[in-house]
Amino acid sequence: MKILLLMAFSIALLTQLAVASVPQTENQQEQIVTPQTRNLADKELFAVVEFSGNIAFSSEELEAALFSGHKMLNFGPFKVGKELLFLPEGTENLKEHLERVRFFLGKKGYLRARIGELKIEDLSEGVIKVLVPIEEGACYRIGRITVKGSQTITSAEIIETSGLRYGEPINAAAIQEKIFKDIKDKYADKGNIQASVDFVPEFKLPDPTVAEGLIDVTIEIDEGRLFTIESIEFLGLTKTGEWLLRDLLLVREGQPYSRQKLNETLKRLNQLGIFEEVKDKDVTVRTSDRGALVKIGFQIKELSSQR
Repeated sequence: MKILLLMAFSIALLTQLAVASVPQTENQQEQIVTPQTRNLADKELFAVVEFSGNIAFSSEELEAALFSGHKMLNFGPFKVGKELLFLPEGTENLKEHLERVRFFLGKKGYLRARIGELKIEDLSEGVIKVLVPIEEGACYRIGRITVKGSQTITSAEIIETSGLRYGEPINAAAIQEKIFKDIKDKYADKGNIQASVDFVPEFKLPDPTVAEGLIDVTIEIDEGRLFTIESIEFLGLTKTGEWLLRDLLLVREGQPYSRQKLNETLKRLNQLGIFEEVKDKDVTVRTSDRGALVKIGFQIKELSSQR
């Protein structure tokens, strides 16, 4: 599930970058449902997919990205010498499948890669051929990295956490995982649970015909307020003294909230062996914007065999 969510976020980032920087024609915006494919929507199909225009990556590499984690079929009357892509909803979900190809290209530095207008041909009953034109564009390597708005965490630490390294190809998946998630997690561990992080790219391509360009990156931080712990409550205790559990706490009233310390506290509680496992869902964290305060509650269920 985590991988699927990451991929969805990264695809959204690629779309935002591509749409913001490259003008689209009307045909390019309507990539999937064209007059020749409308009658194939909602009809179960098998598709032979062929790529064209790709230079930096072979068609085999793009096919591997397309079929990654999905069924590959080549059997019975449908043997056509290539793997078949199963489309249970017809051409309606074809765009979703092809986004995996653009996701693959985005991880390799091709943030502006585009999929052109598709051409679809009937091969036989229930089998189609999809011709996919690829516009790879330039491979963008990381240039200057700037951090703005950081006070609690140093710029050097933020850059280290971001995973960005000068001269390396930019990676859309890493942007989502390292910048939008890991940097925010670092702030949450210091009590800035409402911190926001923005990725601002500046593409530099001296000539549209060159194979590589630079991307200068600005990481903009809004740290927000520091949240402190107002109260910690244990619910469900009937036999165990609360003092025993409080001795295990790594988070305390009056201290800045830390998700990492809360997770470590959870491990300590479960190591006692006198409760049913306390899971994340058994921990409530309620915030109050008025005073930048946090209330933490642990729902405990004691084992019946406890003495």
